[in-house]
Amino acid sequence: PPYDPVRDTWFMHTLALDGTQLYVADVNGILRVDKQGGVPQQLTSDRAADLALDDLYVYYGVLTAGEIRRVPKQGGAVEVLATGQKYPYDVAVDDVAVYWLAYDDGAIRKVVKPAR
Repeated sequence: PPYDPVRDTWFMHTLALDGTQLYVADVNGILRVDKQGGVPQQLTSDRAADLALDDLYVYYGVLTAGEIRRVPKQGGAVEVLATGQKYPYDVAVDDVAVYWLAYDDGAIRKVVKPAR
């Protein structure tokens, strides 16, 4: 049968949607699959704490590495946007920056998005 993101993803813990794609983070990394089903594409093996999307990228925090990263929605190289963060989670993006909560002190942190 075709890939079912609910049935076939082990320990899915966060997801995000755009117009046609579902982005799922589980213990194996971040996967992209058409909302109608199909074969998933693994974008990265990073264990993401949360996902946020803009038109070109998937943004996420990596708790164990203490980093905020992004990967192109179509696949490609992962970019590190911020380091030295204590368990970054609840990632959000707008046109200018990436925002997240810092577990250690509850502060809202941000980094300006790099040029495309």
